[in-house]
Amino acid sequence: MVSLQGIRVEVRDIPNDRRDILAIDELSFPPGELTVIAGPSGSGKSTLLNVISGITPATSGSITVLGEKVTDLREGRRDVWRRQTVGMIFQDFNLIAELSPLANIRLPESFGKSARAAENAKSLMRRFGIPEDRSSVSLMSRGEQQRVAIARALLFDPPLILADEPTASLDTKNGSFVIDALIAEAARGKTVIAVSHDPAFAARAATTIHLERGRILRKERAL
Repeated sequence: MVSLQGIRVEVRDIPNDRRDILAIDELSFPPGELTVIAGPSGSGKSTLLNVISGITPATSGSITVLGEKVTDLREGRRDVWRRQTVGMIFQDFNLIAELSPLANIRLPESFGKSARAAENAKSLMRRFGIPEDRSSVSLMSRGEQQRVAIARALLFDPPLILADEPTASLDTKNGSFVIDALIAEAARGKTVIAVSHDPAFAARAATTIHLERGRILRKERAL
């Protein structure tokens, strides 16, 4: 379970002029479900993901993930927690073009070794149909690159998956693949939270949360 209480993220545009870019009184994300965060550009969607992951510190409030109060962790401990707990998938993939698909998938090992990482990486490549004969990801299509990015996020089998517009630059076929993959992870008991403008994504989510100006406008459960 991911639980947010009294979360505020404040910015200061000019001296003595502060405003909230995120203001959420209470929000929770259950395990075993895909939740989509929707809303116009600038509504606080990506900020919400970054706050949950601990990348962006909240100005006030508390976030608890699987019993761990993330907002109480010091920066170094928070980084360790993130590596152990969170798998992050980005719209622009954040791959290293010169490296092979396998090397990109195993990049998280540079921050912490895992005895099963090599086995997991090969298994994920088979599961997602990632070619093993490419010397670099620059030789791959965007759909294939996103599969590599998803496999990298799942390398350590994290209980929490955060995805920021993971289908935005993909065609319908590859977008559907990404949605299927995230739904499959939720079915395994993981908490999956995705920011998306894609109506096909929201249509398949268990819950869609609409943000506007950093606040919850409405919350919709699937029928």
